[in-house]
Amino acid sequence: MQLFRNIIITLILLTFSLSTCELWDINELRIQAGGLCINHNWDWTLNAIPAKCTETSKDTAICVNSGCVATNIRNGNILALGHEGVNAILPTCQTPGNTGAGTCTRCFEVLTGEIMPVNPAAHDWEWIIDAEPPTCEVAGKDTATCNNPGCEEIDERVGSDALEHDWEWIIDAEPPTCEVAGKDTATCNNPGCEEINERIGTAAHGHYFNGRDCTVLCFDFDMLEITGGIFTMGQNGIATPTREVTLTSFSMSKYTVTQELYQAVMGINPSYFNGGNGREPDADEIQNKRPVEQVSWYDAIVFCNLLSIKEGLLPVYSIAESTDPKAWGPIPTAWDDPLRDIWDAVIILEDKTGYRLPTEAQWEYACRAGTTTDWHFGDDESELEEYAWYLANSNNITHQVGLLKPNQWGLYDMHGNVFEWCWDWWGYYQNINEADPKGAVSGTYRVERGGGWFHSATNTRSAYRDYYNYPVHRSYNLGFRLVRP
Repeated sequence: MQLFRNIIITLILLTFSLSTCELWDINELRIQAGGLCINHNWDWTLNAIPAKCTETSKDTAICVNSGCVATNIRNGNILALGHEGVNAILPTCQTPGNTGAGTCTRCFEVLTGEIMPVNPAAHDWEWIIDAEPPTCEVAGKDTATCNNPGCEEIDERVGSDALEHDWEWIIDAEPPTCEVAGKDTATCNNPGCEEINERIGTAAHGHYFNGRDCTVLCFDFDMLEITGGIFTMGQNGIATPTREVTLTSFSMSKYTVTQELYQAVMGINPSYFNGGNGREPDADEIQNKRPVEQVSWYDAIVFCNLLSIKEGLLPVYSIAESTDPKAWGPIPTAWDDPLRDIWDAVIILEDKTGYRLPTEAQWEYACRAGTTTDWHFGDDESELEEYAWYLANSNNITHQVGLLKPNQWGLYDMHGNVFEWCWDWWGYYQNINEADPKGAVSGTYRVERGGGWFHSATNTRSAYRDYYNYPVHRSYNLGFRLVRP
């Protein structure tokens, strides 16, 4: 009976404990503050405390168990919002900025930002390109001023690269000699540049004599470029009929072949005016620079091939399919020499580079130098002595080449001193226009041009032809000059 009472009391106490949330000491199995404790039954209110700029939102809760007044709190699900509406100030080229200063529009918190330093990139530069222009040695310099109001700063940077020298070359400012090449010099045209430069010019001419002193007797063996063109060959009252001739370009020696040049190539000096007794040059003239004479037409073509070989050029004249004069046999010396048949069959190898005699057309074209008058300087015979050695002024001797005035193309002694052999057989002019004519196909005489030291002015005219000499003829009034393609 007593046991039954204890059970009833226990059930009553358990029923009473449902109305309270006090702790229950389960070890002693005793009621505390009127009953057993059970778990809180939380009633959560989400984001009851809204998120702030720097704090996450909060959830709050109350326990709904009867008689329980406990509350709880936890982080909500809205993260910190961050400040909005901060009045940041960007830095300029002169004024510092601010990372943020003002009132937050979310939390109304008053914030003070950090001062930002002046920003050099905020300069509004107005650049002047190459305000200091480049020179040959120094690059240019760009300069700038800042356009921002009140800013007086300036800046600079490297501009255009240094210039290449703009050289103005003077070709052969120091002309070549027999032993020393010429020298080209130059000044730089770039503004402010005072530098000068030099380089090797035209190659040395080379010695064209035997054992002579180059500083005194060095031969100025220049070949002048003669630009091709169309001209009227012949002249009424002198050589007719006149006709139009077209020539391709060629080069011609500035002077007739001199005694020193001929001796260097042929090993002999056949000239009558060789400096011996009664044959001396005029005072202050150089003997070996007088024109070679007493050379036949055959001598001249041998000389041309030998000089070509000496200079590494391809010889032009071919006899019996050979361009080596040593293979041609003895040079004919008489008009009835049977060897003439072989020598007169000589041909020109047009594609070769060597020296040759001018054609009659080339000689007259070069002599006239674009003129149509009796002489290349005009029609006034009184001026002839300025350009030619002839009967009136020669003193009955030959003279050093190049002492009188040249024609308009720089050729000397085209009138007078010695007659000059041409390639052509003599023949009558044909009344037809021609291109690069080479004269008659065959004949008895070879043409001579230019007049000589004992001839009258008439024989020195540009159109005058002399033809009374066989190719074997040698005269103290007859020499030659050279051409090349």
